[in-house]
Amino acid sequence: MKIIPIILISYLIGSIPFGYILYYLKYKEDIRTKGSGNPGGTNVFREGGALLGILTTLLDISKAFIPVVIAKRYFGFSDILFMVWLSVVIGHMFSIFLRFKGGKGVAATFGGVLGIDYRIFLILVIVYLSIIILTKISSIGSLISGVILLISYYSLYGGKHIIFVIIIVLFVFLRHKENIKRILAGKEKKVVKK
Repeated sequence: MKIIPIILISYLIGSIPFGYILYYLKYKEDIRTKGSGNPGGTNVFREGGALLGILTTLLDISKAFIPVVIAKRYFGFSDILFMVWLSVVIGHMFSIFLRFKGGKGVAATFGGVLGIDYRIFLILVIVYLSIIILTKISSIGSLISGVILLISYYSLYGGKHIIFVIIIVLFVFLRHKENIKRILAGKEKKVVKK
C-alpha cells in the first residue's frame, strides 16, 4: 500500500533533529546535555541564544508544513493528510536519529496546522506568544495552545478527522508531563535564563 512509505517518509522527515544539528555545528556540543536536555527550539533558545532558537523553531515548523502541504495537494482533506501530520509529529518526538528521543512536538504540530488551515495557525501563534509574554514559560503556552487547537479545529471542521488532532494533542501533553509537574510545583524554567 502507498500509505506505508508515505508514513515512513513523513516520520523520517519529522525525525530530523534540527536543534541538535544547529547547536552542535555552533558549539560542538550535544544540546541534550544542556538545560532541560531537550533538542527543541525552547532549550536551544535558552542555551544557544535567540537566533539559534528561532532558526530551530522555524525549521521544525517547516519540516511539518512542507510534507503536510504536499499531502494536501495530492490527497486533499483526507485521512492520509492527517496521517502525514501525525507521523511527522511522532518523528519529532521520537527521532530515529536520536535513539527515539526528541522534542516535545509543538513546532511540528504548529507546522502541520499551518499546512492545513492558516487561520488556526494564526490563532495558536497569538495565544502562544501572549502566554509567553505573560508567564515567560514556554510549556504553559504549548499546553494552552493544544487546548485552543482542539477548540478551533472543532469549531471550523466539527468531528471530521478530529481523532488525529486529539491524538496529536494527547502526545504533546504526554511529552510535557514533567513540565506539568514542575508547573504545579512552581519550578518550571522560564524561556530566558535569569
